Amino acid sequence: MSHLARRRRHANPNPLFPVGTVFVAANGNNSNNGLSQLLPKLTLSNADAAAAVGASVLGRGGDTFRETVTCAVNSRTFGSYGSGMMRSSGADIATGWAPAGLGTNTYSIAFASPVRLLLVNGVLAVLGASSSTLANGQFFYGSSTLYYRSDAGNPDTLGLVTEAGQRDYCINQNSKDSISVVGIIAEASQHTSNSAIYFQGIGHVTGWTVSQCIVRNCYSSALLCHAASNGCTVTFNQFLNCGQHGFWFDTADAQENVSILHNTLDGCGWRTTGVNFPSGIIGGMHSGEVAFNSVNAQGAGGSGAHAHAIYAGQDLPGGSTLLIHDNSCIGTLDGTGIKTTNDAFIYNNVLGTNHGGGINPGQNSGTGNCTVIAYRNVLYTNATSSGAGIDVKNAGSTGTLTFKGYHNTLFSNSVGGSGGEVLIESNLAVCDFRNNIVYATSTASSKYFTFSVAQTGTVTIDKNVYFHGDASTPFKYNGTQMSLTTWRAQAFTPDVHSVVGDPLFVSAGTNNYRLSSGSPAINLGDVIAGINDGVSQPDAGAFEFGA
Repeated sequence: MSHLARRRRHANPNPLFPVGTVFVAANGNNSNNGLSQLLPKLTLSNADAAAAVGASVLGRGGDTFRETVTCAVNSRTFGSYGSGMMRSSGADIATGWAPAGLGTNTYSIAFASPVRLLLVNGVLAVLGASSSTLANGQFFYGSSTLYYRSDAGNPDTLGLVTEAGQRDYCINQNSKDSISVVGIIAEASQHTSNSAIYFQGIGHVTGWTVSQCIVRNCYSSALLCHAASNGCTVTFNQFLNCGQHGFWFDTADAQENVSILHNTLDGCGWRTTGVNFPSGIIGGMHSGEVAFNSVNAQGAGGSGAHAHAIYAGQDLPGGSTLLIHDNSCIGTLDGTGIKTTNDAFIYNNVLGTNHGGGINPGQNSGTGNCTVIAYRNVLYTNATSSGAGIDVKNAGSTGTLTFKGYHNTLFSNSVGGSGGEVLIESNLAVCDFRNNIVYATSTASSKYFTFSVAQTGTVTIDKNVYFHGDASTPFKYNGTQMSLTTWRAQAFTPDVHSVVGDPLFVSAGTNNYRLSSGSPAINLGDVIAGINDGVSQPDAGAFEFGA
């Protein structure tokens, strides 16, 4: 055999992919070795079992795989090849609809396993109350039968693609380390409390990644890590229309060195029963970054003001170095924009129209001490029912709480509540609130700043700009409403250098809270180490004039 022939014999048959990659396609065969795109395997599970440790398993873009993959080994990457993204589905095709005999345009199919969700042409149908009371487009499952009402006629005749939820998971990491899921669609998992892509472990899992995926239309969460972990990466994903959380870390386990970056979460938390704190990004994040994420319309199901856009900490021990920054949390329907229950730095976030408030730091239980520093955040028209723009509270903890707020811009929060712009509900060890703009609603009950309890710690409040609010008593301390003059006479002498006046935003009506020329916020602020370094005369508010 010639030297050239030997090279051809041992050449990588897929030069764009690493040697050992196993390919899977809807027209494949599990008797194939899967090492060539021309000879793919049929199922992801068979490919995972056959592939070497460290090899990738790739599904063909555009194909749908209706199975649960339970990882067989450590060091595995699941992804797509070809054009588009492969789809891992927890649902099976529902066909063979027949009139249900209920006197309405309701059709039925026998399904032995429970069906908790139904997709119709890729869109989630609404669960009805019973088979006999369905409205058009609703479904119901009972007595091993799936019902669907279609006033336009039989779904099969209409050519509708109906898919009934049947599996709990799309990919189950199965306590393995170094598992990566990259560039796939995962959809229609129907576990009551877990997720489409599920990570678990006995004690600890390390080095896992979920990136560039679309996870949507799940009964519970898109992604769950049910174990302590170190070094997870969750980046550039879309978590859409899932019934509970978008992304959930088990609250009992500390997550270290997280990188949760550039994800979009939209419309999750729609379930009305059997859910707990159905937040966008939630759990025991202790160190790392939660940044550049967009969380919209979280918590449509409603669960008592506990569906937060980002909920970090869950009463873990102190010493956290978590950075929560440059996120957009808009329109949370039943909770706050950002809630933290451990140490955190919260900065450069935009928080708007969140039902329960903008930022809510403070522990729920335990004995650990907690420090939260929030700076250069924009908070507008939050607390549409309860809470405040910033609401600081140790609900059940016996540890100390320190809150420092610098260079935040608050605009017209507490529209439907009574908390005002800034509400301090606990006796803080340290309260430092400087260089902020507080533009309150113009209602008679609106407050710039409220201490609902007396303070015995160190309080520093100064160099702020206030505007609108209650014309006569815009401050409140320990149950007593008071004027600015009385406020300044308190023992901690707040706001001696603060200003009451229009901050002259460029266009508050379009949420542009940058400063116009002549704003009283210009050059008002203090220099604060680590916050506004390099600015000799800082402005109040989130934005420096002209920047």
